[in-house]
Formats: sequence, C-alpha cells, structure tokens
Amino acid sequence: MFAFFLHKKFWLTIVILLFLTVVLEVALRLGVWNHWMHPRSFVKNAVNRVAAFESEGLENFHWISVGSSSFDWALNHALVRQAMARHGLGYGRFGFESGAFMSIQTSSDWAMEHLPNLQGIILGMPVREFGNFNDPTKAFKVSWPFLDNMDAQRYHYFRDIHRPFVWPFRMAIGMYGADILDFLHHPITRISLKNSFSLWRPEPPLLYNRNMRRNLCSLDLQNLQACVATAKRLKKQQKHRKLKGHERFVTRVCGTPQAQRRAKNNRPIAKLNTEEQKQLENNWITFFQSVLDRNKKLVLVLLPEHSLMNYAVKNPSADAIARVVIERFKDDPRFHLVDLRTLFTRQTRFQECQLYNDPLHFNNNGKAILTQALISALDHFIDE
Repeated sequence: MFAFFLHKKFWLTIVILLFLTVVLEVALRLGVWNHWMHPRSFVKNAVNRVAAFESEGLENFHWISVGSSSFDWALNHALVRQAMARHGLGYGRFGFESGAFMSIQTSSDWAMEHLPNLQGIILGMPVREFGNFNDPTKAFKVSWPFLDNMDAQRYHYFRDIHRPFVWPFRMAIGMYGADILDFLHHPITRISLKNSFSLWRPEPPLLYNRNMRRNLCSLDLQNLQACVATAKRLKKQQKHRKLKGHERFVTRVCGTPQAQRRAKNNRPIAKLNTEEQKQLENNWITFFQSVLDRNKKLVLVLLPEHSLMNYAVKNPSADAIARVVIERFKDDPRFHLVDLRTLFTRQTRFQECQLYNDPLHFNNNGKAILTQALISALDHFIDE
C-alpha cells in the first residue's frame, strides 16, 4: 500500500495538479478572465471601478465616496462631481452594490495608498449598517481588487460562525471558479450577454446615475403587521405573475415565519449580544481613526431609512453603536457629520412611499433631494 503512494504515478499526478492550480491562480490574479466575466457580477463591477480610476489618472482624485448601494445608488454622481469641480477638486465613486464594512474599509485603504492627492472620504450609510456583520458569500467578491488591504487581525469582519470559511474566499480560483463554470455551461448565452452589454453602453462608472422610477405606494408597509399581510398577498399573486424587485424584497423580509411570529406577538428584533456590539464598535472606531491618522478628512453621511427597514431589518443595537462612534470623533476638526436622517420628514412635497424605489433604495425623487442636500452640505466645509 505504501509503495503505491511512493510510486511516481501517484506523486507525479499530485505535483502536476498542484502546478496547474498555481498557474491558474496566478493567471486569474493577472486578470486573464476579467474580459469574459459576467458583466453584472460583483467581481466585474469592482475590477471595472479600479480600471476607471486608473484610466482617468490616480493623481486626479481628491475625494471619493464609499458605501453600499444604499448610498452609491442614492446619488447622481455626475452632479456631485460637477460640484466638486467648482472647488477645483476631482471626485470618484467607490461605493458598491452589496458593499459592507469590509468593502468600505479595504477600498478606502486602497484609495489612501494609491491616490496621491486624496484629501478626504465621504462615507454614506443608513444607521442600520453600523449593526451589521459582513456576508462572507458576497464580501470577498465586492472587495476583490482590495483584498491586499484586508486586515483580519484588526477587524472582526464576520460572526464567529463564519470565521473558518474566511481564507478560502481569498483565492482567485474560488473567486472566479463559479463564473468560469457558468460560462462553460452556457457559452452562447454568456457571449450574447457580453456583446449586448457592450452595445448598451452603460453610464461611465464614475458618473453613475441609476434610473429608479418605481415607488412603493401600492404596498401597505406602515408597520410589521401590515407588511406581513402584504407579503402574504404578494405570495398568492406569485402563482400568476412574476413579482417585481421591490415586491420580492417585501416577501423575503416580511414573508418569513420569523416575521409572522414577531408580528403576532408584537416582538422586536433581538439586540446584538454585548461582545458582538463591542466588536462592531471597535471595527468602526479603528477604521475611522485610521483615516484621520493619515491626515484625511472623513465625512459621515447618515441617510434616511424607510420605516420597513426600522421595524423589520435594523438591529436595535445599531443606534447605540452609531452614538458611541460619533461621540468618539465629533470634536475632531477632520471629522464632519452630515445627518440627513430626517431629510424626508422635513419636506411635505412627497409621502414616504413616493421617495423609495424599494425599501432599501431611494427612487429618482428621493435621489434628487438627497444629492442636493449632500452637495449643499459639502459646499460648507469642503475647502476648509
């Protein structure tokens, strides 16, 4: 038996497989598959964003915005860029769909290392994101170009249950493997999609202005009980028609047994335990301090939140974490807080349902209001 393991037919096969694995890993890290990636994948989005910065010249950016799609899709980035240009400053967007703390921290660290004239970072987020850990199935894909800036020793990215699965996600084979297999299974479909996406000519990555025309006024979402009833109704309709994006979101959030039990018993969302809350506080404080220690300005923009997010998604500990973090930095002249949480309630032109494309994202109405509010706030201190 041992003779078999010592025979070259065994170990030579192992050596060849290891060699091919290393070659494939290196090739993928060098970008050989980037041209063929699914055009709407998280990895492709992140790779394209870095390429956009490099094509315009890394020295031409003085400010960047970071955050998840809640903030990234909430802005008309062309208008923000024009506003910055009036101050003689270059602006670029580094917010990502399904972004979270890991992509915010790693992309910010990358920017501070690679953008020689960077003056400051605009971080936009709803308060609920202070209370979230990262989703390991998405975090590495969104952060792929910035994984060299990952620091698992300083930051607690994931809940303990996910920690054993962290490092395999850092391999290019793991990152690109599923996409390559999908291409091999559906080559004609993928090539057609790639060609149609190229012909469509999407907006330049740094001038993004997502068109979101929908509103939520056809859905009763005023409280958890109403949301659960709405989700039940939508699930019945699903038998006869395909649900739209905002409808699927409602069914995922309010159509679960957990949501139904909470609605029946009028029970709030469980808070984070003390250790988890402290870990998230330390994450944000360490990150904020790292930005200020590099002599960069940090603008924290707190966004409005749809009521559904407050009663069905937001962890009650998020507000406490936000207060601790803001209190820590409020007196630092390099830190600026732009609190827009009550922005929509201070105007009477629109109802809440008329300002959201889905409960997670603003529509064109909400985006116009928020973009102008941010530009006005930035004009007050951007040149300080």
